[in-house]
Amino acid sequence: MGGKDINLLTKVKSRYILNIIFSPISQAKKLRIAIDNKYLQERLKIDSDDYKNASGKYKETLLNGLVQIFKLDTKKLIYEGEYSNRKKNGKGKIYWNDRLEYEGEFVDGKKSGKGKEYDVFKHKLLYEGDFFNDKRHGKGKAYDECYKYPWGGLIYEGEFVKGKKSGKGKEYDDKKEVLIEGQYLNDKRTGIFKEYFKGELRFEGEYYEGIRWNGKGKECDHTRTKEIIFEGEYINGEKKGKVRKYSENNKKLIYEVEYLNTDGNWKGKEYDENGNLIYEGEYLKGDRHGKGILYGKNGEVDFIGDFFKGKKVEVIL
Repeated sequence: MGGKDINLLTKVKSRYILNIIFSPISQAKKLRIAIDNKYLQERLKIDSDDYKNASGKYKETLLNGLVQIFKLDTKKLIYEGEYSNRKKNGKGKIYWNDRLEYEGEFVDGKKSGKGKEYDVFKHKLLYEGDFFNDKRHGKGKAYDECYKYPWGGLIYEGEFVKGKKSGKGKEYDDKKEVLIEGQYLNDKRTGIFKEYFKGELRFEGEYYEGIRWNGKGKECDHTRTKEIIFEGEYINGEKKGKVRKYSENNKKLIYEVEYLNTDGNWKGKEYDENGNLIYEGEYLKGDRHGKGILYGKNGEVDFIGDFFKGKKVEVIL
């Protein structure tokens, strides 16, 4: 062939006429192919003496080697890489509208092995790790797809099964710190988990289908500075335990109450910033509500009676 390009014509499903430029490069075969949305399905008949058999008839040879495949109508690249047995096999890249969509390994035409997926509009990494049969499968890292994090960073690291988070994994916050770690099933937290806030353990226990189910933990108001709004246990999805709130200045206990149910009914004690008891009784959603006792500065009882939405209910005789 003397290293010259040979122009060839062949048909794919009898509808498309393809112009194929065959350029030998050492031992590798590099092909530039224009086809429509379907990948090459037919074997190529090479019109060259080098590809005739002993009886003078043309051999049928499978397309093997390094290839570039273009859409026939737009002439835009859709795949480049290794190709064998009429399928993508080996390392390659998939493009959409001239933008990189995937790079990595293929087996029998499907993404299988190590690879990376990209956002074709913003060219940002969305996932890197293991694939099997065109799905995320194995160990991998998923990155922010909604761009909530300004740095477009890591949001999950762990195991995948058939495209979903399943197995051990970790989620990260926008500060690149571990937010939660544990066991996943079909994209939901299901199993034993640990939750963190600013590096401090906030919950350790069981999740069931994405909901805290059983275990001990703390909840923190994320809109304020590490203010604990619940500390206790979860039993079958309901909170059971004590709430402790601390002052922001000297971190002294302001109140501690028992969390009675999910309707916001509490029962407990309230303190001033010097640690003196000032109220003991019932609460509703954080307000004094129900039976209660008010105490003065010296610990004497100032009022015993009912409260309604934070205010005393005075009884006029």
